[in-house]
Amino acid sequence: MNRLLRSTRLVILAALTAAFGLALASCGGGDGDDVVTVYVGRSQTLVGPLLEDFAKDTGIKVRVRYGDGTDLALGILEEGDKSTVDVYFGQDVGALGALKAEGRLAELSKETLEKVPAAFRSPDGLWVGISGRARVIVYNTDTVDPKTLPGTITAYTDPQWKGRLGIVPRSDGFPEFVTALRVVKGEDFARSFLEGLKKNNARTYPNNLAALQAVANKEIDVAFLNHYYLYRFLAERGESFKARNYYFDNGDLGGIFLVAGAAVLKSSSDKDAAEKFVQYLLSPKAQQYFATNDYEYPLVGRHPREQGPAPSGEPSRTGSRPERPRRFEGIARTHAPGGDPALTLAATFHSFRVHGARLPAATLVPAVVVTAAVMLTPVYLLVRAAEQGGRIDDILLDASAKAALVRTIVLMASVTGTCIALAVPLAWLCVRSDVPLRRAWTVLLALPLAVPSFIGGFVTVSAFGPGGMLQDVLEPFGVERIPSLYGFKGAWLTLSFFTYPYIFLTVHGALRRIDPSLEEAARTLGQGPLRTFARVTLPQLRPAIAAGAILVALYVLSEFGAVSMLRYDTLTPLAYIQYTTSFDRSAAAVLGLPLLALAVALVLTEALSQRRSRYYAQGQLRPARTVRLGRWRWPAAAFCALVALLGIGAPVTVLAYWLIKGLSEGESTSFLGEAVWNSVQSSGLAALLTVVAALPIATLSVRPPGRGPQLLTRLSYLGQSLPGITVALSLVYFAANFAGPIYQTLGLLILAYAIRFLPEAMGACRASLLQVNPHTEEAARGLGAGRLRVFTRITLPQVLPGMTAGGVLAFLTAMKELQITLLLSPIGFETLATQTWASSREAFFTQAALPALLLVGIAGASVLLMLRREKILA
Repeated sequence: MNRLLRSTRLVILAALTAAFGLALASCGGGDGDDVVTVYVGRSQTLVGPLLEDFAKDTGIKVRVRYGDGTDLALGILEEGDKSTVDVYFGQDVGALGALKAEGRLAELSKETLEKVPAAFRSPDGLWVGISGRARVIVYNTDTVDPKTLPGTITAYTDPQWKGRLGIVPRSDGFPEFVTALRVVKGEDFARSFLEGLKKNNARTYPNNLAALQAVANKEIDVAFLNHYYLYRFLAERGESFKARNYYFDNGDLGGIFLVAGAAVLKSSSDKDAAEKFVQYLLSPKAQQYFATNDYEYPLVGRHPREQGPAPSGEPSRTGSRPERPRRFEGIARTHAPGGDPALTLAATFHSFRVHGARLPAATLVPAVVVTAAVMLTPVYLLVRAAEQGGRIDDILLDASAKAALVRTIVLMASVTGTCIALAVPLAWLCVRSDVPLRRAWTVLLALPLAVPSFIGGFVTVSAFGPGGMLQDVLEPFGVERIPSLYGFKGAWLTLSFFTYPYIFLTVHGALRRIDPSLEEAARTLGQGPLRTFARVTLPQLRPAIAAGAILVALYVLSEFGAVSMLRYDTLTPLAYIQYTTSFDRSAAAVLGLPLLALAVALVLTEALSQRRSRYYAQGQLRPARTVRLGRWRWPAAAFCALVALLGIGAPVTVLAYWLIKGLSEGESTSFLGEAVWNSVQSSGLAALLTVVAALPIATLSVRPPGRGPQLLTRLSYLGQSLPGITVALSLVYFAANFAGPIYQTLGLLILAYAIRFLPEAMGACRASLLQVNPHTEEAARGLGAGRLRVFTRITLPQVLPGMTAGGVLAFLTAMKELQITLLLSPIGFETLATQTWASSREAFFTQAALPALLLVGIAGASVLLMLRREKILA
C-alpha cells in the first residue's frame, strides 16, 4: 500500500510538472529568417507533399497548421495583431474575404499577381487564386440517363425532380453558387430558386462525401457538388462506383468555377519568404501537381489534365476546361435581425466558510484556479454575445433558433435516457454476474467512446443507411431498400451507442465500491433480486449514474459531427453555420447562450438530486458475491454482444473494409508513428492533469458540503457544454493576447483538454468520494494525523478506482478531440484524430481507416491497462 501511495503521488507530481514544463519548454527559441508559418485550410494528404517539395527546393522551412479553412481564419481573426502567421492558404476565397474585411492581408507584388489571370485574383491585389474546381451535377449511372439532364441548374426546381436531388448547403461550393445567383440574377430570383428546391424536398447533406455516397447508393438520383470528389472516389473504389459527373459547358451558373486562394498576412515577420511560398504554389511544378494529383484545374498556363470536365451531355473522365468561368469573392453572409440586449452577468461569491470553519487553502486555492480557467470560455461567449447589442433577442427568438433549441432538448433527453437504460444493466452484468466473457465485455463495451463522432455518423450512414453495407447483405433475401436513418432516429441511435460508456465506466467503478452487506440484508429479509436492486443497489448508484448522465447530456449539447452528418440540426450546428457562412463570431456566441443555460439547468438538477444523500458504507468494505444467472447467462451475453457489435463492431468492420479494400487495390498508407506518439503523449498528460485538477473541486463539494464549494463544482461543468470551436477560439483569444509564452505550445493544448474534459474526471472522483465514510477520516484526525496524511492513507486508496475511471474517460475523449487540437496544438503537431479527419474529408478512405483503427486500438489498450491495475483482469 505504501508503494502504491508513493507511486500515486509521484504520478500526480509528474503530471503537473510535465504539463506546465512542456508549455515553458515549447515557447523558447526563435525560428530564424528561413522559416515561413502557413495556415492551410486544405487536407494534409493533398498538399503535404507539395509543401515538403517547397522546403527542399527553396531551403525555407515550413511551419504548417492544417485544419478547416474557416476555423483557421477565425483563429487568425482572434489572434489579432499578436498573430505569427505568414501565409493563409485556403480552399475557397470566402475566408480570404473575411480576413481582408478586417484588414489582415498584405498587398502582393505585381510579379505574383500577374502570374494568374485577373478573373482569379483579388481586384486590390490582396490574394491570388492557386487552383480551381467546377460545380457539377453528380448522377447515378443506373437510374439516370445523362442525355436527359437539364442544361441549366434552375431547371431542377421542376416537379419531376421532387425527392430526387441532394444539396450540401454548408460545404464549399453551394454558398458561393447562391452568392453568384444573387449577384447575377438578383435577390428575388435566388430566393425563388431556393424555395423551389425546398418544395422539391431537396435532401440536405453535411458534406460532399455524404451526398456523393447517397447518389451511388441510389438514395437520390442527382446532387450538386464539386467535380473532383468523384475522381477521388473512383481512385479509391474503382470504375464500378455508380456515380459520374455532368458538366455545364454553356456558361450556366450551375457550373460556376471556384478557386482556392492564398495570401500573405500583415502579421508576417518575413514577407519575402511568405511571398516566395505563394509564388511556389503558382510555379509550373505546383500547378501540374494540383492537376494530376488533386484532380483540380491549374490557374497558370494550360496544363494537361488526367481528369476533367466533358461537354454537356457527354460525361467522361477527360475533357476541356469550362469556357467562361466566373469568379465571386466572398460567400453568402447570414444576417440576423436586430433586437434589445437582455443579458446581464451577475455572480456573487459568498464567503467560503462552512459551519464557521475555513476551508483548507491547499484545496481551495487549486479549486478556484481551475474554475477560473474553465470560466474563460463562458466569459468569452458572453463578451462576444454582448457585441450584438439590440439584436440578441431577435436572434434567440428566430424560428430556426427556437426549433433548434427544441430539437436539442429532445435529443439530449432521449440519448441520456437510452444510455442509462443500456449502461446500468451492462455494468451490473460485468461486475456482479457470472455472464460469460464478462472481462472481455468490460473492455469492448468501453471502446465506443474512442470513435470520433464524424466517423460514427458516417459509419451509421454507410453501414445501416439506404444502399449501405447492411442492405447489400440483405438484398439477396429480397430486401431492396431499408429505412432511412437520417433525422432524429439516426442521431439518437448513433449518439446513444457511442456515448453510453460515459455512464458504463462510472457505474462500473461505483458497483465495485458499494457495500454488499445492505443487499445481503435485504435478501435475508425476503426481498427478491430485482426488488433488492431497485430499492437498495440503484439508490447507491445514483451519484455514479448522475455523473455519467450529465456527461452524456453535455456531450449531446456540444455535438456537431454526428448530428450534422445525420441531418438533425441542433443548436451547435446552427451556431457553426454562423461561424462558417458569415464569420460572425458574435452572432454565433448568441446562439451559444441557450447551450450555456441548458448546462446550468443540468448541473442544478444534478445538484438537487444529490442533496442530503449518503452513499458510503458503515463498516469494512468487502467484495460482493457473484450472482448466478442460470439460464439467463447466454441471453445476457447476447445482450452484451449486441451492444458491443453496434457500438464498436460496426465502426471497426467499416474501417477494416476501407483499409483492406484500399490496400488490395494498391493504395498506400503513410507512416503514423509520430501521430501515435503525439496522441498518446498529449492525451495521457491531459488525463493526468484533468484528474489532478478535478480532485480538489470534487473534494470541496463533498468534504464538507457548502454553497461556495458547490458553486465551484457547478461552474466547472460549463466548459463541456459549448461547441469545441467556441472553446478553442476563446483560448486562442486569451492565450494570444494575455499568455503569449504558452500560445501554440503543447502545454496550452493539454490545458485546453483539461478544461474541456474536467467534468468527466470530476464526476467519477466525486461519485467515489461520496462512497468514502467520513467517520474514518474523522477518526484518523482524532488520532493526530494531519489532513495530508489522512488524505493519502485513508481517502486516496478508496477513491483511486473513481480517479482511474475519470482519467480513462478523459484519455479516451482527448484522443479523438478534433477542433481544439486543430486550433491550439503546436504548429505541425498531428494526432490520429486529425489524420483521420484530414483523409476522410477528402474521400481518402484507406488513409483515414488506419489512424482510426489505431485510435480504437490504443483506446482498448488503455482500458485493458486500467482493468489490470484495478485487478479486474488477472
